[in-house]
Amino acid sequence: MISLNRTLACWNRQTFENTLREELARLGADDLLLNDALAHGGMIDETSISFSMREPDESERFIQLRVGIFFREMLYNCCSGDEPVSYNGYCERLVRIDRDNAATVITPVND
Repeated sequence: MISLNRTLACWNRQTFENTLREELARLGADDLLLNDALAHGGMIDETSISFSMREPDESERFIQLRVGIFFREMLYNCCSGDEPVSYNGYCERLVRIDRDNAATVITPVND
């Protein structure tokens, strides 16, 4: 289970967005469901992941926001040289944080 405790503790503070970025970056590609966003069948370069945030919505129970995720997809052994080929990738995820216990659900956004 994903739990963004530090992010929840920073809700309605100036540090909310940066804390969310830090906690999402620690999750890695699997928890962010980035394999679903691969366009060329490659691998995610986890050092390339960065985030853009949309304005959050809040209810009595949840904090919810759309997060844009930028990454590089690496293809190895597809050309004659030893260097991998890279492609820029982007996807959006809906991040929903339970205000009671920081339990977090991340789902793909399909627009």
